[in-house]
Amino acid sequence: MTNLILHIGTHKTATTSIQHCCVLNRGLLGRFGYYYPIPSTSSYVFNDLASDIAFGKMQNTRTKFSRYAKEAKDKGIKNVLVSGESFYAITGLFYIVHNRPVADYWAMEEKYVAAVRECTRDFKNVKIKIVFRPQDDLAASLYNQTIKNSLGYSYTYADFLNRIQCVFDYDRHVLLWEKYFGGKNIDVSYMTKQDAVKDFFQSMLDEPQISQLMQEKFSSNERLSRDVMETKKIFNATAPDRALGFISARIFRKLSEQYPDKPGYQTFATLLERQKFCDQFATGNTALAQRYGMPSILPVLTNAHEEAYSGLTSLRRKEIEMAFRKELESPIVQAELLARRFIRRMSEYEWLNRSFLSPLRQANNYLRLRISGW
Repeated sequence: MTNLILHIGTHKTATTSIQHCCVLNRGLLGRFGYYYPIPSTSSYVFNDLASDIAFGKMQNTRTKFSRYAKEAKDKGIKNVLVSGESFYAITGLFYIVHNRPVADYWAMEEKYVAAVRECTRDFKNVKIKIVFRPQDDLAASLYNQTIKNSLGYSYTYADFLNRIQCVFDYDRHVLLWEKYFGGKNIDVSYMTKQDAVKDFFQSMLDEPQISQLMQEKFSSNERLSRDVMETKKIFNATAPDRALGFISARIFRKLSEQYPDKPGYQTFATLLERQKFCDQFATGNTALAQRYGMPSILPVLTNAHEEAYSGLTSLRRKEIEMAFRKELESPIVQAELLARRFIRRMSEYEWLNRSFLSPLRQANNYLRLRISGW
């Protein structure tokens, strides 16, 4: 039987770079004994597997994992490698962030971890690989990403933290994975400032093999600059439809390069507020480090300085909004907007979605990865 290595993130730990590396080196990894399958809804990531579990389509995920096991066996490869950061904190990032009702966070999260175990029964052995970064660092980065990518999300930073507080309890999440997969099958590490891709493969490949991997620098997951992020948050409050939301996210990413940050701009609360929130996770970080023989304890706080962002001025906001409208009103962008709205409506017809739109999306995802890097 085939083995599975399931990389579950966490978010904002260079997962996109790791996934791009896996795709670009699929053939080489296969020769090294690791099969990275072709995702169904993306060019590089398997977050759809977690999404289907979250929204009651567990059989889809089980079917895909079974197919990956068979494909690897047919190719004579012993290990399947799957990476999807959305497997971590499914309840928090699929439900709570998007204001969907949750009665008991930890009971719901355990149900999802149990579902992952059930979906991976076709594998002889399943290893869970998970990487963490300091809670304060993750919180700021995750907030920026949520404003950048989500539709209609305009919460304040304090409200955001209060909503997803459980997401930052790393130790309790790992305990759930230990319960269903066994502690010896959990690989916990901390993100370093060195080479995240190299660190990821350290336990799987030797140095000469790692050195052969083709790596490219991508900018697909960079934060929005603070002024642009604040303007995007205001735009989100208008509740754009999915087509406009997708296009606007791309425009704001482009504008972010024109309005760079100054030091401290990505700090979203005072030092006292950040310490009060993050200190509650220190005991868990210590327990996690001791249980996995870590050489050091992951700090909850890394940027020990006060907030330096003075706020979005009305003049800067108008400037960014004017630049946004200019991009949006371009004839090419308007044509794309109409096309996306039309395709969105057509996707409601299952037969059309299955036979035409899904293959088209896969081709688009492949070209987007190769040409645009995301």
